[in-house]
Amino acid sequence: MRIKFYQRDPNSYVSVYNKGQTEHDNQDEKYKDRTEILKENITRGEVGVRIKNVMMSDTGKYTCQFAYENNYDKARLTLTVAAVGKEPAIHTQENNEAPTGYKTRTCESSGWYPEPKLQWLDGNGNILESYVSIKYIDNITLYQVSSSIKQDDCSPVTCRISNELLNVKHQNSVDVSHCWEPWQIALLVTGWCVVAVAFFVALVRCIYKYI
Repeated sequence: MRIKFYQRDPNSYVSVYNKGQTEHDNQDEKYKDRTEILKENITRGEVGVRIKNVMMSDTGKYTCQFAYENNYDKARLTLTVAAVGKEPAIHTQENNEAPTGYKTRTCESSGWYPEPKLQWLDGNGNILESYVSIKYIDNITLYQVSSSIKQDDCSPVTCRISNELLNVKHQNSVDVSHCWEPWQIALLVTGWCVVAVAFFVALVRCIYKYI
């Protein structure tokens, strides 16, 4: 029995299992020391190959070729490689060109594959318009994504990055807990007014008492 896995060239294979042994002659160099034939269920007609330290270049179509005496068959399969990157990091800086109180917020992340999707969301979950830069760096950094928007310092905003192939999302939000809501400001002003009136009444009573 001979089982061979190859990607494009049948003469330069990914892995070969022949008569109970794994062969290494003519193995594609990029798969050297990275493959293992999974033969636990070979008696049931099931066999597989494990590829270790997966790289982006491993993405593609593969062929499994089976030969036993006068029997010959093959099957094709597709390997899709995907990676989820780092948690988004948001940096805030002053924006001198915008109105007072506005800042530039930049969201960055790397380690994504394939190309991720970046979106800014306001406090109600609505998508904000923004320019997104996506660059493929190398086989380690993979895709790097960044985007900037101009926002009021007290406007809540979330940066969300998605790998749609894996249906995985990472997001980070800006902390605006230091900002006061309008109703909080109104309540504070009302409170101070009540205190001032109470103090004035007490002062009048005190003065009246000693007249």
